[in-house]
Amino acid sequence: LSNLKKKIADSNIKASINGKIVKLNVNEGQYPSMESSILIQDTSNMILELKVNQYDAVNLKLGQKAKITVNGLDKEYEGQITKISETAAIEVVSTGKEINVLTEITIDNPDELLKAGYVADAEIILSEKTDTIAISYEAVQSDENGNKYIFVVEDNIAKKRIVETGLETDFEIEILSGLKKGEKYITYPPVGLMDGETVMTTGGI
Repeated sequence: LSNLKKKIADSNIKASINGKIVKLNVNEGQYPSMESSILIQDTSNMILELKVNQYDAVNLKLGQKAKITVNGLDKEYEGQITKISETAAIEVVSTGKEINVLTEITIDNPDELLKAGYVADAEIILSEKTDTIAISYEAVQSDENGNKYIFVVEDNIAKKRIVETGLETDFEIEILSGLKKGEKYITYPPVGLMDGETVMTTGGI
């Protein structure tokens, strides 16, 4: 009798997580086989797995924020990097070899629309600043001495001004010094524009 009671106690298995049963290949009253399984998913904790190439992975840090878009869903989710693999993996592709680092992003605001197994993209914010001046990337040029400069407009006169830059994106560049908030600058300075030339403002800055 004690042996039977022990077997009954051992057959009472409790899941270590809270979640939803998403797979159940056993039936009530049926003797389970070795292949029988119950799959439970904790949908309150959704993780996006990314393979990040080596050139981008060197800039990743734990805690960096990310914006996630899921194929087919017209909504943007937020998350942060919670795991970066200690080793890189070499994968053979049609063009040769790729070196990727497995990275995990925990989604901060999951909802019932998200399903495990969905395909998603993530835009990782490597660095972030607020209350700063950022201008069009094409507005910044470099002279023969390596100094960066822009053309500001004062009374319809283009004036060359040396600037110090900071963070850069694909479209904008941060100006640390050399330009004040509210000043007008030439977004796409024409080739050959000289300091002191007269210019005309036609909408925008």
